[in-house]
Amino acid sequence: MRTLILFLSFYTLCFGAEISGIWGTDSRSVKPSAAAPVAIRIEQVEDRLYILRIMVGPSGRFLEQQDYLIHRDVEINATTEGIEVDFYAPAATWMIDSTGTLTMRRCGAGGIVLSRSTDLIQ
Repeated sequence: MRTLILFLSFYTLCFGAEISGIWGTDSRSVKPSAAAPVAIRIEQVEDRLYILRIMVGPSGRFLEQQDYLIHRDVEINATTEGIEVDFYAPAATWMIDSTGTLTMRRCGAGGIVLSRSTDLIQ
């Protein structure tokens, strides 16, 4: 029983830990008709979530940087599937599943799936 409690406590601590990582995809597979992210870096520091996105659009690559305040601009929840990040404006949900894959969904629009990257994305 103690082992089970220790395991559950460790599981909760891991999912309650700060979010950080780099996700990306092959930019050659992205159709440049609309701007789409090809690399994302997420860094959580205390109550802030910092996001850097490299976007590819018709005019080439560009960088977007955003700073969110947790519990005001964004809500982070641990679910059985992984970590879910809900953005209030624009309405979007990002899910980091147990394999580390980042799925980004916007209300009324499709989704984008990015793999966790251990390499520096160029």
